[in-house]
Amino acid sequence: MIISGYLYLMIIYIVWGTTYLAMRIGVAPGSGFPVFAFGAYRCLVAAGLLLLFSLLRKQSIKPNRKELFYLAFTGIGMWAVAHGMVLVAEQYIDSGFAAIAVATSPLWVLLLGSGMDKTKPDLRHIFFVCLGFLGIATLMYPEIRKANIHSTLSLILLVISPMAWAFCALWVKRNPQKLSTFTQSGYQHLFGGLGFLLLSLLFHEPKPTPTLHAWGAFWFLVIFGSVIAFTSYIKALSLLPTHVVTTNTYVNPIIAVILGWLVLNEKITFWTLAAIVLVIISVAGTLRNGIKNKSEKNRSIQVEQVLE
Repeated sequence: MIISGYLYLMIIYIVWGTTYLAMRIGVAPGSGFPVFAFGAYRCLVAAGLLLLFSLLRKQSIKPNRKELFYLAFTGIGMWAVAHGMVLVAEQYIDSGFAAIAVATSPLWVLLLGSGMDKTKPDLRHIFFVCLGFLGIATLMYPEIRKANIHSTLSLILLVISPMAWAFCALWVKRNPQKLSTFTQSGYQHLFGGLGFLLLSLLFHEPKPTPTLHAWGAFWFLVIFGSVIAFTSYIKALSLLPTHVVTTNTYVNPIIAVILGWLVLNEKITFWTLAAIVLVIISVAGTLRNGIKNKSEKNRSIQVEQVLE
């Protein structure tokens, strides 16, 4: 099961590193897709495909009331809230920039997880968390100097988004469900899509008139980003520790920055490279420290059992 968990993780590494580019193409000015409509279409189409797969595999798609609440909470939280913030930001911010900012998810997992468990991170954890946020500050410094409404809003959203995603990831990990992965992912996409649809109606978005490139980005995100990668993410969370699964956040930015440079001619500046280095060191240090602490705890339990 551990081996299959790492196979799912490899899928997440590869696919989600490319989705930031696809999102940028899908919602960039002139794409023809209003941002919330884009999210709604993606989630609702993916939901239909995932639930169809469940039916074809003869899996139940009838969650009970408690399961529906869980699916609605995590679906809206992960998609309409956390992912929606990234979509809004990517209208004005480079795809590589967004990927680096979202890479702080494991740091939020640590901080929020410590709060839920009522424990205090040790000094090493605190050091690596501070280093990570220094990396984000380094990344955002040039944008802050621009001081326009769009860049400021984007920066705020890219700070809040990984916090929301980390909270939902912890909720998924701590509340395992008996539903199949396809069914769970399908309903989470469904509720996320409905959340996006409500936002689209509230903001009176115009009718979509997508370009060919925007349609290509849309279908890539539906098939690879949602059906394949998000389902792999939910499955990986059920097989591996949360801090291991969220390692994707320091692989994805590297892929996203390179693709943004190659495809959209996004600039790679000194600030970008400095931020990548600081964030990767921070996340890698946080994860290594978490694994080390867990190993020490397990050894301590084994010693206590021997003494008993």
